[in-house]
Amino acid sequence: MQMYRGGDLDQMMADARTTAEHLRAAPPTRVRPGVDDREDSGYVEVNGLWVPSSSLRVDEDADRGARHHPRRLRYALDALTRARILGQRQRGWTLSCWSAASEWGLPWFCDDADTCAIAPVTPRTARDANDCTVRRRTPALAAVDPVQIDPRCPDLRVTPPVLTLVHCLQSVWRGGHSWYAVPGTGLTDRGLRAVQIVDAFCTLFNVAPSALLDACRDQFNASALKRILAVADQGTDSPMETVMRLKVLRILRVLVARGALTSIPVVTPQLVVHADGSVSDPVHGGATGTARIIARLDLGIGEFRLALQYDGSGHLTKDRRDRDSQVTAALANLGWHPLRLTYGHLIDDDLLWRTVADGVKLCLSRL
Repeated sequence: MQMYRGGDLDQMMADARTTAEHLRAAPPTRVRPGVDDREDSGYVEVNGLWVPSSSLRVDEDADRGARHHPRRLRYALDALTRARILGQRQRGWTLSCWSAASEWGLPWFCDDADTCAIAPVTPRTARDANDCTVRRRTPALAAVDPVQIDPRCPDLRVTPPVLTLVHCLQSVWRGGHSWYAVPGTGLTDRGLRAVQIVDAFCTLFNVAPSALLDACRDQFNASALKRILAVADQGTDSPMETVMRLKVLRILRVLVARGALTSIPVVTPQLVVHADGSVSDPVHGGATGTARIIARLDLGIGEFRLALQYDGSGHLTKDRRDRDSQVTAALANLGWHPLRLTYGHLIDDDLLWRTVADGVKLCLSRL
C-alpha cells in the first residue's frame, strides 16, 4: 500500500458518525455466562459465546447471500455480531473491510461478506463461516491508526472510514465479495457493485464522491476509481436506488440520441419538493427551502416536474402505503408527474423503458 491520504477526510467522516446509534442498539456479545443466565434472556449460544437472538439472520436472507458469495459461504449471524466475536477473541487485531463497515453502520452488503481483519499473521481467506479473512499488517497498514468506536466493545479497533471503503472496493473488484447485480445499467457487475458501495458510503457519511478521489487514489486503480466516482452520488438510500438512477440516466441518453430530447436533463437524487411549489437540494449543498416539505424524491427531474420513487419491500405496510398515497396526491396537485417504480420495473428493461419514456413524453406535453 502506498502513502495513505485519507486522514483529513477520515476525521470529517468520523465526526459525521459520532452518535453510533446502531452500535448502542445492538445488544453486546459476551463470553459464556453462568447457568443462571440462559437462552431465555434473549441470547443463544454460538461457538462458545452467547450472542443476541436478534443477531440470527432470517434463513431466506442467509441462503440468498450464500448463492452469490464467491465461495458459497453462508453466514447465519449478522456482520456486526461476527465482528464483535472476532474482536473479543483476537484483541490485538484490527477489524477491516466489511467488518469495519458494519461497525461504521453500513446497512448493506456486510451481512453476507466474510469477517475481516488486519493482523501480524500470514494472510488467509475464510474457509468457512466460522473463519475470517485476514490481511497481513504491513508497515504501511501499521502506520494508519485504527479507531475505537463501539461503546459495547470499547477495546475493539477498526480501520478508519476511507481505508474501510478502499478495502471494500478492493474486495468486490478482486472477487472477494459479490451480490446479485441487476443487468442493464451499462456497467459491469463489479462496476455496479463498486458504485453501490460508494453511493452507500457517501450517503452514510454525507460526503460527495468527488472528495474521495484524492483520498483513495493511491490505494485503488486510479482510472477505475475516476469512472466509479463519476457516476456515484451521495443521495442514494438503497442499492436499488443506485440501479434506478443508472437505468433512468441510460434511458434519458437514448432519448437524446433518438431526438426525443435535446439534452439530458438534470436528475437529482433526494430532491425536496415544498408546499409552495419550490424545490431544494440540501443533500448536494444547495440551500434548504423554507416552505413545508411535501416529499423527498428518490430521483427528481425539476425541469420536467417528473418524480421517480423506488418502492421496495418497506413500502408494503399499510401505514407506508397510506403515506405514499398522500405524497403522490400532493405531488400531482403541485403539477408533478409521480412514477412509483418497484423491483419488477428494475429487472424488466422493456417495462422500465415504457414507463419512464411515457412519463417523459407526458411531462414534455405539459410544458
